[in-house]
Amino acid sequence: MSLAVVLGLVAAGPVDGGVDRTGAEKWWLSSEQIASMEKLAVNGDGAAAMRLFHHYAHFGEPGEDGRWLRRAMELKEVVAMWNFAVGVEVDQAANLEDLSEAECWLSVAIDIRASSGRRESPTAGELRLLRARLVARKPTFR
Repeated sequence: MSLAVVLGLVAAGPVDGGVDRTGAEKWWLSSEQIASMEKLAVNGDGAAAMRLFHHYAHFGEPGEDGRWLRRAMELKEVVAMWNFAVGVEVDQAANLEDLSEAECWLSVAIDIRASSGRRESPTAGELRLLRARLVARKPTFR
């Protein structure tokens, strides 16, 4: 399943080939823009990686969206870490490894938000709540 589906980006609305195109036009990139964004993302631009994630979530081949979301997380994009964790939270088939990875990314995101001192969305408090919900889903062993 595409990460876009897991993240809930495919919602009710006009569907083309299983992908909702409602409001997606803002994420469209031309081939020239894709090449430019890929170069930026490969060279450390997290915002460019997020832009590619959104483009591929709506218009790309399966797996490309996840590739760029992961790159954005590696580049410390808090919104990417949030999106990944929300995707794991809504995925009823998420396993312990998925839950643990999402928990780790949320810990990084919390540290970034807490050290910045700015109240951006998602806030450190929102990130902590999401992490707590994921931890609650992890099986306990006795």
